[in-house]
Amino acid sequence: MEAKKGLQVGTKSVWAGEKDYLVHGATQVPVVHSVAYNYDDIDEWYEVAIGKRSGHIYGRNTNPTVQSFEDKVKILEHADAATSFSTGMAAISNALLTILKPGDRIVSIKDTYGGTNKIFSEFLPRLNIEVVLVETGNHEEMEKEIAKGCQLVYLETPTNPTVKITDIVRITKAAKKVNALVFVDNTFATPINQNPLTLGVDLVIHSATKFLGGHADALGG
Repeated sequence: MEAKKGLQVGTKSVWAGEKDYLVHGATQVPVVHSVAYNYDDIDEWYEVAIGKRSGHIYGRNTNPTVQSFEDKVKILEHADAATSFSTGMAAISNALLTILKPGDRIVSIKDTYGGTNKIFSEFLPRLNIEVVLVETGNHEEMEKEIAKGCQLVYLETPTNPTVKITDIVRITKAAKKVNALVFVDNTFATPINQNPLTLGVDLVIHSATKFLGGHADALGG
């Protein structure tokens, strides 16, 4: 189901991204266990491999069940695309290490999730990446640090578990003045309550282990 106008967010959260995968009359997206996927000839396989047509090649890269989840999050977050990981920290680590390089500077808050804070305090400095952590909620200080120059501003709002708030619009405006990207961990708000991309943010991250999963029985990011 595409993001059609008029559909309420509750309907989207239940059905968005599922229509193409409800095969044989299934009312729930089936869990696909296949590792490899078959095609009639090499030309058809090649078109899928280079992205000229939809399909799946190898389970490590894409999977119909996972694709349905990604489509749902993409629609709920009003995003152009979405990708998923085995855990929320895998998503956060991948996002940071994909964008940042030695010599870069990142500005964030002190109250990020424990795993995220460990990356900021221990791992990124080893890569010669400067990390500035500002008191959460001190917007003036964060704006001053951003104005000094940085490549990335990383926010988590509301924070986990202290539930502190950062003004996304205000800080994003400051980041854009220095051409910095803005990432937001939207785990605690969920797409139901907050859509950072519509506020000017460049990338949204979730721990699907929390509210997106809903039943405390699955890890994901």
